[in-house]
Amino acid sequence: DDDDDDEAAAAASTRENKSSSGEQKPCVDVSAASLDEFLVTADEMRANEYPRVDAPRPSTPVDVARLLVATEESLQEDDDDVGVPVARGGRSDQNPDATTTTTIPSAAAAARVVEACAVSAPDAEGERFVRTTEREGDDTSRRVFGLDCEMVRSASGAELARCTLVVHDDAAPKQPARVVVDVVVRPRRAVTDHCTPWSGVDARMLAASTAVRLEQAQALVLCHVRARDVLVGHSLENDLRALKLVHATCADTALLFRHCKAHLGHKRSLKALAKELLDGRDIQRAAHDSAEDARAALDLFTLKLRRGRGFNGSHRVGGSGDLSDEGASLLEAAAALDFRGDDDDTSSSGVRCRVVAIARDTRWLRRVARGAASAVA
Repeated sequence: DDDDDDEAAAAASTRENKSSSGEQKPCVDVSAASLDEFLVTADEMRANEYPRVDAPRPSTPVDVARLLVATEESLQEDDDDVGVPVARGGRSDQNPDATTTTTIPSAAAAARVVEACAVSAPDAEGERFVRTTEREGDDTSRRVFGLDCEMVRSASGAELARCTLVVHDDAAPKQPARVVVDVVVRPRRAVTDHCTPWSGVDARMLAASTAVRLEQAQALVLCHVRARDVLVGHSLENDLRALKLVHATCADTALLFRHCKAHLGHKRSLKALAKELLDGRDIQRAAHDSAEDARAALDLFTLKLRRGRGFNGSHRVGGSGDLSDEGASLLEAAAALDFRGDDDDTSSSGVRCRVVAIARDTRWLRRVARGAASAVA
């Protein structure tokens, strides 16, 4: 049946991703065919309030990097608003403990990029939603980025205060994801709450000379991420709304790793998922660190690709290992009961595992056996 085919495909993918030494490769194929089933659907975007799902694309490809360079070169020499290099925590292949340098585009150059990629009119503060675009040429490569943003609050609601973008290096796939963008963003609106225990952002950081405007953060992200690339995050709609970014190719670990009460709107926390599924990784010990969170989301997505769509960790339907939750399906329960090891899809006895539910109340069986599951009285 279809379930057998899916499990066989997942098992084959797992075996293919092993190195000659028997170790699991941390990176996976990012071809369109291997990723599409793990991406957020249009319906999920609407249900989770992702920004402007139906926004039109820019009419022509925009080479953001080239546009930034051309604009910077056209600025007057006495312009004090040119981009400056900013040291950020990161790693390089030669020195994992070294800091990386991000060049912040000037406000003038960023404004040109935002105008070219905008999909909305400016708001009262002059800020606009932008959309990722393709570049000229026949480059069909696809990269997967982890994105996390930290927010503060103003009278208008959540405001972007920090933006971090990470990516795995092909040359060093076993190393932690590399930080390619990490900027503190100074909101235009007056901040009413820095939310420091959660955001890690305080007034001193926002007042620093290296803090940038929203448009500069948008331009940096657009410079790296094209429309075909995948953005991975946890409850990613919040990050995209704060960044005012529309991107159609997304993966959301809050949706990929379902809560046992997802039908009631519950989502599992990134901290809990990292602790359970990433070898006990302890994140968010104090304030949130957007680089740490972006790496965790990217690593969880890689794990999901390797284990298959049905893998959900140890989370049981009903929260205590039973099937008593209204609206839970038997297939969800079977997926949550993970009898498989890392290397195959069978139990220790070599028998493929299945779940059978027996109940006296046939109405209950019919209620929970939805989709491809069957209810038997």
